[in-house]
Amino acid sequence: NGKYEFHLVYVVRVSTQLSHGPANYICYVDANNGDLLMRMNTVLYEAPPQANIHVEGEVYSTHPFNPSSVENLINLRVQKGGGNYYTDSLGNANIPGSGSATFSLEGLFAEVQTNGGIPSFNSQLSNTNISFDNSNSTIQERTAFYSVNKIHDHLKSVFPTFTGLDYALETNIDVQGSCNAYYDGTINFFAEGNGCNATAKIPDVVYHEYGHGISNRLTGGANNTSCLNNAEQMGEGWSDYVGLMLTMEPGDQGSDIRGIGTYATGQPVDAQGIREAPYSTDFAVNNYTYADSNNNVSQPHGIGFVWATMLWDMTWLLIDEYGYDP
Repeated sequence: NGKYEFHLVYVVRVSTQLSHGPANYICYVDANNGDLLMRMNTVLYEAPPQANIHVEGEVYSTHPFNPSSVENLINLRVQKGGGNYYTDSLGNANIPGSGSATFSLEGLFAEVQTNGGIPSFNSQLSNTNISFDNSNSTIQERTAFYSVNKIHDHLKSVFPTFTGLDYALETNIDVQGSCNAYYDGTINFFAEGNGCNATAKIPDVVYHEYGHGISNRLTGGANNTSCLNNAEQMGEGWSDYVGLMLTMEPGDQGSDIRGIGTYATGQPVDAQGIREAPYSTDFAVNNYTYADSNNNVSQPHGIGFVWATMLWDMTWLLIDEYGYDP
């Protein structure tokens, strides 16, 4: 009746070892042309196989004056078969099944975009170590994703009940322009140009812009985010301070010269940067006091700079008293 085709077959049995355990295959092979007509694993597992994968990426973890390093990419989304899975605090994820999955620089708390596109690629789950590198993303995209997740995790460690930033924050990379970055409910980093480096390469710039999202919500409350929009507000200072704190390293001293925006503007690491003075407890380096906020500094960044100077001095007094615990 034409419904069936009959083939002379060889029955071949193959035993092998898969990543999740043994397999015993029964195979039907066409005796005429050698085509595999059917294959079935006779080992029946209680649960479907799982791939245990690790995701990492080359980033600037402190600032670009230091060498880049390979770091775990946490809270990153992995898509497979219509399902979403996320890496844990070590960059690991368990993905059911086998085959390929899509890995993207987006996840629970960050969504990196360049020209509206999210960096992503497909990889076989048999490749258990997934790496974001220059073949699939830029270092500014990876650094921004890493830094947003780092500051979000730090925020939750200090304010565990705060949920105002528990979403994938749009993080735009290489925005048209140069020598700057901004926060407008999303965070945006300018491209390289006019003698300036791409600002998304710089973790403390990412922390600064994300810091506006924190201070806007926590200073006035989630329903009063405009309270830091006046000229004499401290929001720029809070953001500088967040950047300083999250880039501290063991061995740092209060008298160290910590300029803001030095790498972005092509200055040496110990240069003044883009504020009225570098941050330092050494009065010979930064002698600004509250009195300077009256008329000696710009608004709002200068006002914020004076506030962050006070916060930085306070921080080192606390470290001198109680020690430094990273």
